[in-house]
Amino acid sequence: MSVESAKSFFVRMQTDDEFADKVRACEDVEEIKKLVYEEGYYFSAADVIEAEKEIVEKQ
Repeated sequence: MSVESAKSFFVRMQTDDEFADKVRACEDVEEIKKLVYEEGYYFSAADVIEAEKEIVEKQ
């Protein structure tokens, strides 16, 4: 699990409309997890929180 992976995921959500649409089309958390892992992102909920904190601090 990785904070860097979570940050990369956030960047891709903002820059890749097709990917973001796939994520938004998921019907539940399990489907999102499966898609995210298939795309090569490996992070925990704690990693997401830390990544968000780091992103906000940079702004």
